[in-house]
Amino acid sequence: MPLRDADRLEEILNRTGLPDALTIGFARPFARYKRTGRPVQIIYAGKAHPRDDAGKALIQQVVKLAQRKNLRRRLVFLEDSDMAVSRYLVQGSDIWLNTPVRPLEASGTSGKKAMANGAQLQHAGWMVGRSPGRGVRGECVHRVGHRAGRAL
Repeated sequence: MPLRDADRLEEILNRTGLPDALTIGFARPFARYKRTGRPVQIIYAGKAHPRDDAGKALIQQVVKLAQRKNLRRRLVFLEDSDMAVSRYLVQGSDIWLNTPVRPLEASGTSGKKAMANGAQLQHAGWMVGRSPGRGVRGECVHRVGHRAGRAL
């Protein structure tokens, strides 16, 4: 007997256990030509402002996760990110993820550069082209859900 939607959702939540995590979903027919067996790796690069203690703490969390044996080579943090690192990432990424808290994103230029290099842009919670104070809104590329006016 097929499961009801509520039962399906409960099964997913019980198996993942991280309802507040950034989630990458992949549900499609499995066929060789769809390249469904490819490994996934996440590369973080960036710096926190010297006075941004919360930003520095986030970097420490990512570095700690990246050092776990089961995540090595799947989760990487590149220290001392600069323009060269950014250039290689926007040119070599299949998916570019941007997850700002509204309205703190200036304009999402890194995602636009990644798109120009063939990456799929995924914006979680904000619009491409939004410039605070100017009232300009660009098109929504792929907007991932909102809850009570804040990004999920």
